[in-house]
Amino acid sequence: MTEASLSKAPSGRSALPRWAHIVVASAVTVVAMAASLLMKWQCVSPLKDEHGTSLIDRSHALLYACVTDVQGFWPARELYLHLLPYVNGQYVPPAAIGGGVIEYPILSGLLIWASALPVADDGAFLVVSAIVLTPFAVATTILLVLLAPRRAWLWYLAPALVLYGVYNWDLPAVAVTTAACFVLIRRPWSTRVMFLSVGVLLGVGGALKLYPLMFMLPMLLFALFGMDRWRRPDRSSVIDALALIAGAAVVTIAVNVPFLLADPEGWAIPYLFQAARPIDGSTLSFWYNLFRRFGDPMSVGSQLWMARLSTVATLLGLVGVAAAGLVLMRRVGAYPWLQVSASMLCAYMVLNKVNSPQYILWLLPFLVILSVRVWLIVVYATCDVVLFLTFFWDAYLGGIGVTERWTEIVFHGAIWLRIGLLFVLVVVLLRSEPVRAVRRDSVRVETA
Repeated sequence: MTEASLSKAPSGRSALPRWAHIVVASAVTVVAMAASLLMKWQCVSPLKDEHGTSLIDRSHALLYACVTDVQGFWPARELYLHLLPYVNGQYVPPAAIGGGVIEYPILSGLLIWASALPVADDGAFLVVSAIVLTPFAVATTILLVLLAPRRAWLWYLAPALVLYGVYNWDLPAVAVTTAACFVLIRRPWSTRVMFLSVGVLLGVGGALKLYPLMFMLPMLLFALFGMDRWRRPDRSSVIDALALIAGAAVVTIAVNVPFLLADPEGWAIPYLFQAARPIDGSTLSFWYNLFRRFGDPMSVGSQLWMARLSTVATLLGLVGVAAAGLVLMRRVGAYPWLQVSASMLCAYMVLNKVNSPQYILWLLPFLVILSVRVWLIVVYATCDVVLFLTFFWDAYLGGIGVTERWTEIVFHGAIWLRIGLLFVLVVVLLRSEPVRAVRRDSVRVETA
């Protein structure tokens, strides 16, 4: 994106002074996280088993849609034992893990483990988790207010923050990814320091949830082909790219190597678990809902083909979007890393074998920063709410023996609508413009 084209973007100034907007938006974010905790608290019972797990009727949990991965980890991952993750790993394919292993990268596992240390039951763990996650939600809010004040409300007023704020451990990765985008947009330091810092942030993001690492590709191309106008890679741009790689590599090595040396099997279990995860109805994926129309998606043959197709399609989708950015670069003057990153994320969500509902939190910051029409974002968010609620309500009605369920029709309709919207967003985001002007005096840098 050329500086000239960026300068034509709306200034994004809000009516409130910036500090007041930050205070109000942060307060609203805290309220949203509190509302998320209250919603999930309906699955907490004063009656506990010997491990501190709430004894609650499954139909109650489904009716109130209060089921969470956070609370579920307490018994499922034996958090009550307070075992340091990844150093005593046990794995029985495809889905049985133990010994304190958590099926996420190291930093997420350590955050979950640390949050469980001071508590003795799942309710207290849910509260501590909400307290730990809230600063990440607030940090994302502040960064988005600074980047796009007029549209930041699309994040901190989003229903998704209530539905998923205390649903899983996605907010730390979202905050770190948003911070990486902030640094690359505002360019507060010299070029070398900036790319090194972005690499560090993406490395941290990858150690929380793997998805931020995909943004290394468009940011590398941005470094190589010029930040403000297209040019052939030269010595300076290659060093910029190497700084980005070095930042991510240092963090990745520092976080992973100690656990890899301590227990290679325990370190590898999260990745083996995710690779072997079956593509079933809980994944909400394009592939499962496609294959179920032609036969049994849970058969061995269907699972094998879905795994192959999802892997190949995801890789082709990511590379294809990055290549489209190279084509656009010659027209707009610089590699559109922000648009490509957002478009790649949509391609990953729709083509990968899992499209969990909380992934909307990954996408929202990009929808704030880029000039996607608000009505399209509202449609997507509404579809997500409907999908979330009907997912649980349909299971509830099925559990009590109701055979003719309106929820099943609405649920599957919402799945296909979301799939269609993601395909649309792959194109829309790639063609979009940033919503905030980046003035030349705010992006001037000195080469280190």
